[in-house]
Amino acid sequence: LLQWRDSKKDIEPSCYGEGVGGHISLGENYLATVIREFKEEIGLSSLGLERLFRIGRFKDEVFGTNHAINRSHFEVFVYIISEEELRVLAPNKSDGVEECRILPLAEWQRILNSEPQKFARSVKMAFDNPEIFKWIDTEAIRRYRLSQELSKKALNGELTEAEIDLLDAK
Repeated sequence: LLQWRDSKKDIEPSCYGEGVGGHISLGENYLATVIREFKEEIGLSSLGLERLFRIGRFKDEVFGTNHAINRSHFEVFVYIISEEELRVLAPNKSDGVEECRILPLAEWQRILNSEPQKFARSVKMAFDNPEIFKWIDTEAIRRYRLSQELSKKALNGELTEAEIDLLDAK
C-alpha cells in the first residue's frame, strides 16, 4: 500500500509515499506514533500488533519547497494489512493523503523503474535496500505465520525448547 501525497505538501508533494508515516510527538515512542499515524492518515483505529514488524532505524535528509528541510531519524515498520482493514481504509485528504493504492510489489517495482520521479525518496530507499525489501516482500509474512504456528503449539503445550528459541523477544 502506497499513498499519493497531496500537491500542497512542502516535502515531496505529488508522489507516492510510504503507506503511513509521520513525526513523533513530544512524549511519544515509535510504536505510539505508528498507531496514531495509521488512524490519522488512513482511518485504521485498531492494529493487529502481531502483524506489525519493526525493520530497523535509519536516517535521511529531504529538501522541499519554501526552504523546508526534513532531517530525520526514523524507524521502518511493515504491517500485514487484513482484508477487513482494506475494506475500511479511509485516506485522510486533510492530512495530505490523496489516495491509497495497493498493487503487487512487482508492479510497484515496474512503475518505480519507469517513472522514478513519481516516488518519494523513502519509497525508493525501501526498494533499493535489500534488507528492507526482503521484509516487505517475504519476511514479515514468514515471521507472522511462524508466530501463529508457535502460538498454537504453546497453547497446546507442544512447544519445544528449540521452538522457544525461535520466538522473537518482542
